[in-house]
Amino acid sequence: MRTGGLSLDQAPSEDIPLRFFLTAPIFGLASGMLVIWKGGLIFSNTWIPETIALTHLITLGWMGMVMFGALYQMIPVLVGGIVPFPSLSRMLHTMMIPAILLMASGFFWNHYMLLKTALILVFLTIFFFVLQLVPPLVRADGSRPVVLAMRLALGCLGLTLLMGSLNLAQYSGWWPGILDRNMLKTVHLLMGLLGWIGCLIFGVGFHVIPMFYLSKPFPESRARGILLSGFGSLLALSLGIILEWNKELLLLLSLPGLAAVLLFSFTILKMLHQRKRKVSDSTLRLWQGGILSLCLAVPLGLAHLIYPGQQWLMLFGVLFLGGFAVSVSNGMLYKIAPFLVWFHRFSPLVGQIKVPLLKDLLPNRSAWVQTTFHGSSLMLVCVGIVFESDSAIRLGAGLWMFSSLLLLINLILVISKFPKSQESPVV
Repeated sequence: MRTGGLSLDQAPSEDIPLRFFLTAPIFGLASGMLVIWKGGLIFSNTWIPETIALTHLITLGWMGMVMFGALYQMIPVLVGGIVPFPSLSRMLHTMMIPAILLMASGFFWNHYMLLKTALILVFLTIFFFVLQLVPPLVRADGSRPVVLAMRLALGCLGLTLLMGSLNLAQYSGWWPGILDRNMLKTVHLLMGLLGWIGCLIFGVGFHVIPMFYLSKPFPESRARGILLSGFGSLLALSLGIILEWNKELLLLLSLPGLAAVLLFSFTILKMLHQRKRKVSDSTLRLWQGGILSLCLAVPLGLAHLIYPGQQWLMLFGVLFLGGFAVSVSNGMLYKIAPFLVWFHRFSPLVGQIKVPLLKDLLPNRSAWVQTTFHGSSLMLVCVGIVFESDSAIRLGAGLWMFSSLLLLINLILVISKFPKSQESPVV
């Protein structure tokens, strides 16, 4: 592992990112339970309340937790910025859990009071999160691709919050419906999935692939070009949807973004293939599977824009969220969590006592088992959507739950490792 260029002395207290990371697979369990309960119905239409509940359990519950925790760790370490008010980070985590549960419950039961309460909590949580991260990102060196990616991702998160809040306020009857909800939903999805999640994963990938897998560096000029062309395409596409431009123009506007995705994917896969350390592990397969899922998902999303169909959109959602975003974040949890534990608890004792190697904190076998269940669950759900098989979808959801449980257990096993002379602190 390469640690050059990292400001490890500025790393936050280990409990801040770890509390977010530990919570993510719990929402994975909840999302699997919901699919088992409702079966194929949940993948029949994006406007069904249960489908919206499932989407937010994954986007806010899983990805939100992982990405919030990752940014709290990466901004000081990768960017060199100091995130102010660390106690606010812990408070936002505490607020985020009931906010997500209330939102999912409100959609599932179609309960307006729950939705209104959830809207307040979610809005405040994300608003203060963005406000907390703006100062260190503004002061950081904007010429670095990872900083540019974080800035773009945070901006997209703000726009996602705005569009989602307007839509939910109309849906819950808080103010009269003067805006087209389908337009709000589409821009909300574009900014949230491709902007917030996509930009951040791209930016992290630029840095962590060379760091963890000893590959060649990602070319900086190419990284900036990918981010700017992808973000420009996303903005133009969102504007076209708001102004109701024709489908042909929307397709044209999406082409730079598609090219950016394909170039990023090709470069990452090439870097992984040419890595110096040829040993394979589960995290490598999660990255490779995630990139391939991304390459399948984006054309399906474009197909829905040109030839609207619920099946296209459902497959896009499963492949982008489950196949790409969750797979990559899953792999990064297996890299980041052991590193945090080793750095905070064992590295100060090097030369004094025998300390474990980084790879010893998480046995590769248990991670491989979880990765296998994760991939199998996604394949079954996709088969169920294509062939409208309720049993395949429910079985896939069961495997997804088991995969989430195994991930949670693996993370707990990592976090429970301490030098024999130390007592376990409360996380």
